[in-house]
Amino acid sequence: DMEGISGISEWDDVLPGRRHYEAGRKLLTLDVNAAIEGALEAGATQIIVNESHGPMNNLILEELHPAADVIRGFFKPLCMMQGIDE
Repeated sequence: DMEGISGISEWDDVLPGRRHYEAGRKLLTLDVNAAIEGALEAGATQIIVNESHGPMNNLILEELHPAADVIRGFFKPLCMMQGIDE
């Protein structure tokens, strides 16, 4: 989700089409990459990122750490919990 990540402070940061949305996407991608790098340093062998903010397509995929697999898009029956059991 985008609310609560580094630097997000207003709705214009998290809503597509608003003035700071692109900057919010960048912050989200940087925070996710930091989490991926930390997990890898701790010994994780598989990283799955399940994007779940709004339309669930906010990450900048070409800037996402290549070690991650991504679940994205709005049509996930379990939303942010999709794939948790697999």
